[in-house]
Amino acid sequence: MSRAQESGEVRADLTLEDLHCLITMVTAVAGTHWPRYLALLLDGLSPAAVSAPLPNAG
Repeated sequence: MSRAQESGEVRADLTLEDLHCLITMVTAVAGTHWPRYLALLLDGLSPAAVSAPLPNAG
């Protein structure tokens, strides 16, 4: 993931734990519409989508 962050492909503040949670969410609730929700999530991981830092996971 660090290579993707360094090359600007994904947000710099993305963590491996974030990815695990996102995958779990998509597979748990999306049903047959999972491609739509996966695309929405992937768009949100783009550095171009960053409008503010992510809140702490707490």
